[in-house]
Amino acid sequence: MRKLLLKTAICAIVAFGCVETHAQTYAQSMVPWKDRPLTWNDFKASYPTKDTLAYEVSYHASPRIEKKKIGNTTYEYYLYDSYVNTAESWVNPAYKTNDLLKLTQANFDLWELCCRKAIMEYSSLPEANIDEIFDFHKRLCLRRQDEQYNLSSRGTDHAAVERFAEEVQGELAHTVYHPEEYVAPLEINRGIYYAIGVESHIPFSDYFKPFFGMTVSLGGYLNKNSMVGMEANFTGFGKCKQNIYSKKGMMEKGEEAMNYSLSLIYGRYLMSGGSVDLMPYVGLGVRSYQGGEVYPEYHRDNKNNQIHRTGISMGIGMMTDFNLKRKVMFKTRSSSIEQLNTCIRLRPYFNVTYYPRTLGWVPALNIGVEFCQKGYKLHKR
Repeated sequence: MRKLLLKTAICAIVAFGCVETHAQTYAQSMVPWKDRPLTWNDFKASYPTKDTLAYEVSYHASPRIEKKKIGNTTYEYYLYDSYVNTAESWVNPAYKTNDLLKLTQANFDLWELCCRKAIMEYSSLPEANIDEIFDFHKRLCLRRQDEQYNLSSRGTDHAAVERFAEEVQGELAHTVYHPEEYVAPLEINRGIYYAIGVESHIPFSDYFKPFFGMTVSLGGYLNKNSMVGMEANFTGFGKCKQNIYSKKGMMEKGEEAMNYSLSLIYGRYLMSGGSVDLMPYVGLGVRSYQGGEVYPEYHRDNKNNQIHRTGISMGIGMMTDFNLKRKVMFKTRSSSIEQLNTCIRLRPYFNVTYYPRTLGWVPALNIGVEFCQKGYKLHKR
């Protein structure tokens, strides 16, 4: 049994070493386009004597996520890096000339051009599939390589090789991927947001002093021009300015109280897309004051020791979003583009709430400062 375990362990170690060695060898054989021009030392595979071609190059493309920051905007987009696998590339020694080497480099440049065109087309088409687009440009690239191989007589026609190399270099110079150019003509399709912050609730009432607490946006829907959402507010540390009586109990003067609300809100942008977004909005919901002692005969359990005043509330406010940073993400399996805005929100809100009996109509000013994130899907105008 011990011998079997020992043999198994040795086999596992050898297998792991082989896999790791193979991975390292493979990585070392890959020459990225951007690092340096090709040399004859990059053609390391053995020349198959029965092959009639002058050379054979093994091209590869590997996907990568790139980031580019411009101002307060970070672009996160998809790229293909182009490579030559030196371990699978060979050359016929009889054709090993400077002109043929220049032809192989021009073909490598053409492969890089293929990768760039695929990404640029992918970014500009709705619901595109990057694999299908890349395969299309790959076929065009390989066909063009074959044509130039024949037109240059296997790399022996110096003038033809020079023309081809200059032609590809010119195309490369004019085919540079700038992600911000693809975002500029886009507009908001739809989105969601959330926010959390602190708030003061200042009632214009003979019964309560100001409250302080927090606000939470439970979620909302955004489109190009408007917003619909739900928010909850909870403020405490308020105090009664005079006694409030009810059939079930009372809030005494000087006693601490709490205030909370739940509202449906709707707003439309006055200004958006810059460093500051402005949105007036209206709200409708319920607001409640809580505090005081319930009379013993109304106690249902030990926890039911406070009275409530709840009413219907409506109001109007202004959201001012100071955009701190923006992140634009090009998705990897479709050409949809998503944007995430991070901002600080200043939100004054004036509301009026009707409480039956003692309190009646209570106007109030609410001032909130929030951390907000807004996520959008973008599409063409």
